[in-house]
Amino acid sequence: MAISKASRSANSVFAFFFSDGRRDIDQVLEVGASRHLGTPSYQLDRGLFENFLGEEVRRRGVRFVDEAVIRRFTLGDKARAHEVTFEHDGAERTVQSRWLIDACGRAGLIKRRLGLAQDNGHVGTSVWFRVGQRIDVNDWSDDPRWLDRCSLPDRWRSTNHLVGPDYWA
Repeated sequence: MAISKASRSANSVFAFFFSDGRRDIDQVLEVGASRHLGTPSYQLDRGLFENFLGEEVRRRGVRFVDEAVIRRFTLGDKARAHEVTFEHDGAERTVQSRWLIDACGRAGLIKRRLGLAQDNGHVGTSVWFRVGQRIDVNDWSDDPRWLDRCSLPDRWRSTNHLVGPDYWA
């Protein structure tokens, strides 16, 4: 279903490259498994999984509105429904529901409304994007010692992180 074909054929691992802005990846600290792990593991392709979930809830009769922007909401109680006003395709619509699930990520609309947010001392921002092709970290070096260091020769099968001061990609 949402398990990528690449992940089905080999154990997936995490790899961290503490690159500190360097371009010679074979000279930075690499932390991660260098051989297949004894426990099978898989990485889900988040895009495939999200698309599957959208299709599945529609198949089960749920009205699913994608690419909508929440403009305001009112929390209901046992006597009245929740109300959400959103914009979709240039039109503003209001719906009512018995259940209201906050799936907006870090924005945490309901959490903030109810005063449930707690400061954790971390100030950060993030940007998410998808790349439409495979990025093979091994292509970034031709050093045979570095390429052969892992018995997992396909580093692209890992979830690779480039980490340094003020960035994490």
